Amino acid sequence: MKVLVPAANLLVNMVMPVIFWLAAIDAGRRSGFWATVFGGLAQLIMGNAVPGLVLGILIGKGVEESGWNKITAIMMTVIVALFVLSGFFRGFDLKMLQSFSLGIPGWLDVIHNQLSGK
Repeated sequence: MKVLVPAANLLVNMVMPVIFWLAAIDAGRRSGFWATVFGGLAQLIMGNAVPGLVLGILIGKGVEESGWNKITAIMMTVIVALFVLSGFFRGFDLKMLQSFSLGIPGWLDVIHNQLSGK
């Protein structure tokens, strides 16, 4: 991972998510809602809220313009699958279980070990 200068780190990690979140809230009620939900999940899973905010804006504007039709349902399904797969391959599920002081099931540990090549 490339280390950026402090000003770039501040811009990417602090300023950009706030700007995108404010833009989502300004874009409408639905865009603001979905951007907040997906931005929060992206921050938890990926460490940066901007991808989730952008996806939330896309879903919100799609729903505002044409309602819940086939295209918006497919977009929502793909975005949810993206978050689930990203969380799984980053080990978010294991970290979440550990943070609640729960044991990791053996089958889940085996699946992670097989897919990571350990």
